[in-house]
Amino acid sequence: MATKSCRTGLIKQWWRLLIILLTPIILLPLPLIIRKIQIRCAYVVLILSIYWVSEAMPYAVTSLLPLFFFPMAGILPSKRVGTNYFKDITILFVGSMMLAQAIEQVGLHRRLALFLLSVVSSSIKWIMAGLMGVTAFISMWINNSAATSIMIPAAIAIIDELQKHHDKVQEQTATQHNKKHITFEEDVVRIEVNVAFDDSLYMEPKKTEPSIAKPEHCSNTPINSMKKNHIDYQQLKTGFLIAVAYSAAIGGLATLVGTGPNIFVKGFTDDFYSKGRHAFEISFTNFLLFALPIGVIMLIFCWLWLQLLYNRRELLPWLRKDQNDVESQHHLQSVLRKQYRDLGSFNWSEYTITILFLLMVALWTTREFSSYSGWKVIFRKDYVTDGTIAMLIGTLPLILPDKNPFDKKWEYHPILQWDQVCKTFPWGVFMLQGAGLAIADGFETSNLSATLATLLQFVVGASHIIVIFVTILISAIFTEFTSNLTCASILFPVLDSIANTANIHAARLILPSCMAVSLSFMLPIATPPNAMIFSSGSVKIIDLIKVGFVMKIIGIVIILFSSMILLPPIFHIYPLAPIVDDTLLFNNSISQGN
Repeated sequence: MATKSCRTGLIKQWWRLLIILLTPIILLPLPLIIRKIQIRCAYVVLILSIYWVSEAMPYAVTSLLPLFFFPMAGILPSKRVGTNYFKDITILFVGSMMLAQAIEQVGLHRRLALFLLSVVSSSIKWIMAGLMGVTAFISMWINNSAATSIMIPAAIAIIDELQKHHDKVQEQTATQHNKKHITFEEDVVRIEVNVAFDDSLYMEPKKTEPSIAKPEHCSNTPINSMKKNHIDYQQLKTGFLIAVAYSAAIGGLATLVGTGPNIFVKGFTDDFYSKGRHAFEISFTNFLLFALPIGVIMLIFCWLWLQLLYNRRELLPWLRKDQNDVESQHHLQSVLRKQYRDLGSFNWSEYTITILFLLMVALWTTREFSSYSGWKVIFRKDYVTDGTIAMLIGTLPLILPDKNPFDKKWEYHPILQWDQVCKTFPWGVFMLQGAGLAIADGFETSNLSATLATLLQFVVGASHIIVIFVTILISAIFTEFTSNLTCASILFPVLDSIANTANIHAARLILPSCMAVSLSFMLPIATPPNAMIFSSGSVKIIDLIKVGFVMKIIGIVIILFSSMILLPPIFHIYPLAPIVDDTLLFNNSISQGN
């Protein structure tokens, strides 16, 4: 037994190193036996996929491996691999992230959260709706992890404040139940909305103890008579935390800059579908028209499902409500309003960043209108992109002053310091996007896509809706075990092969897959927001599975219907059959002419 225990301990200690060393060795017979460039490319992609899925090394480190794997395997020259790591989508990502850090720096996220939470109804169901709406909106413009880390402390503080007030009312009622009015010293839990890129808030689980011990001798008090109507605040906290994580995921899929796969699909499309029979274009506007309805519908269904699980007593009108709970909710709303008033009026930096944010969204949405050109006609054709706008606006916080330059004691300091950007910038995601584009480039150059297409002949006779459904299902399942961006990086080249084999326009597989890889709801390892709420100590794996399984099914159905109804008119996608026939006739005529 001691020997077995020792071996188990060694494996736990060495498993990462064993995977790193053994994976290339075990797969080595592939390129040695079959000496083709397609197999060499498959060999590299399999190694990268195993490293990413197993997390044997940080995903950012794995993302650097294509820079020397592809040149050494004779798949892509070093110069070409390097260009994949800094393209137009990289500019879009960098610019939008710099503005997101500026929003966090000046505290706009906290002002927005407190404002919306203070104006919604005092009932728990509408407070949760407000919290989800704020989280989803923030996540539309900054990454999901940042949005979640911003709102987790707010969710916890809201429930703690409700419980604290309810317990004080119970204590006063137990001791002074003959008095008509209850008075007590107000000691509120501050509703904190902290910095976007600080993990310290959720890495240490907080175990909150009930502030008032329940007296055993009060069995005949009004409090105990309403025990069956009492809110389970621990369960409610679980529901609120899950609401934050899921809202961040749903909000992220709604805009082109909301999450990594959305930015990646833009770059993938620009590189591989700018011309040819699968040609289509993704812009900020047409992506928003497609993805925003999906996000809004999913957010509504998520809210309803969470109410049924954790707050059905408010959702179902025939269930009686505890008067103390109602008073606690009114008290919470007054606390939120007071804290919002304490913020005061907008300062110079907040005004500046608000204007920049609105300007960036306006420029993105008016650059072009589907098939009509917007303000981009002022410049040379295809010179100005969404990445150009993001970098222009994202750079300005590094230049513009943080205070009014007309003040007497003004000293120049930029709103956002470059040193701060370097420390908090998500370099891992930056590298992962480059690795994904390098893999796609390797697929095309090595002709691995065509090889996969020949292996996927079984999908030729399948209905298009079946192929799209299977694509969404596989993407939604795969994303539970690896990051959504990694999932997209691996799946998109394969989906390109399936599209060619099944004679389906690539957009009808790539875009639904892009949406589906954000449906990572069921496991803590699936996405950082899930890990954050799990590490709080208030959410168990069974909670995530219970809520996430239903949300995944809902998401799959919504994405499937949207892909069939919204996608073709928005992206001008038409059936490929006539184009394929014309192409074959054209090629045959050329062959006969020669």
